[in-house]
Amino acid sequence: MDSYGVRCDPVRDVLVRYLDHKRPALDYNSFRNLVTVLVGLFWVDIERHHPGIETLQLPAEVAEGWKQRMRVLVLRDGRVKPRRFYLTRLVTVRAFYLDIAEWALEDPTWAPVGRALSHTARRDRRPRQGKAQSHR
Repeated sequence: MDSYGVRCDPVRDVLVRYLDHKRPALDYNSFRNLVTVLVGLFWVDIERHHPGIETLQLPAEVAEGWKQRMRVLVLRDGRVKPRRFYLTRLVTVRAFYLDIAEWALEDPTWAPVGRALSHTARRDRRPRQGKAQSHR
């Protein structure tokens, strides 16, 4: 993980702890893929586009910008093509946030991170003013 050069130590610590927690249940390739998505494709991209960010509580525009960047792959020659496995990568990052929020309910050492993420998730589920709310 250190080869990615994560700059924010508190976020790095959460990522390391999360990955250490997940590692026993994964084979080597699955674990490497998880590291690549969470660290390389997610967090390092966030730091690259938003230097100095030091929290996993991402403003909506930062999260949306990352999602848009994940949709495409810019090739070395400048061509752009749709990224394969886009939705899978989004789900991996969402699972990371949900796992931490859930673990915080049972393990108080996750609480500072999980409480903040749970608060963000609740805030994001509120109906937005001016938008029609869909019924399920």
